[in-house]
Amino acid sequence: MLNQLKIKQLDRRFKRKTFLSDIEVPREGWIREIRNALKMTDSQVSRKLSITPSAVKKFEKNELKGTINLNSLQKIADVLNCKFVYVLVPNDTLENIIDSQVEKVATKMINQINHSMLLESQEVNKKDSKVQLNNLKKELKENPSSKIWSYEI
Repeated sequence: MLNQLKIKQLDRRFKRKTFLSDIEVPREGWIREIRNALKMTDSQVSRKLSITPSAVKKFEKNELKGTINLNSLQKIADVLNCKFVYVLVPNDTLENIIDSQVEKVATKMINQINHSMLLESQEVNKKDSKVQLNNLKKELKENPSSKIWSYEI
């Protein structure tokens, strides 16, 4: 129950902040874009960071490659008088992501059971199968130690 509350709270927070996911990274990256907008040279930034100008260029390249570390971004943001924000924005609500995974796992598990029953010449009743699927989905969703993310689909 506590986990469900956390999920709903996170989903509400993301709903209010979705504008962040709509912001596109500039072609040359945020560091260079903001540095240029502020009319700061790489030498000026490097002096404030106590590094070489070539290290600033390397940070800019690493940002574009996605290999810059968070600590470096924070330091550069400080020098550029920016707030560094780190956030993961889900593509859907967390609740929907969980429901989708539960559906996939439960369906696969029930299909495996039904296949085994057919191999043993036991008839599979579609109505019973649907009830089993719904019960399994409920169990997987309510079980806080559910292994829905480690199940091979």
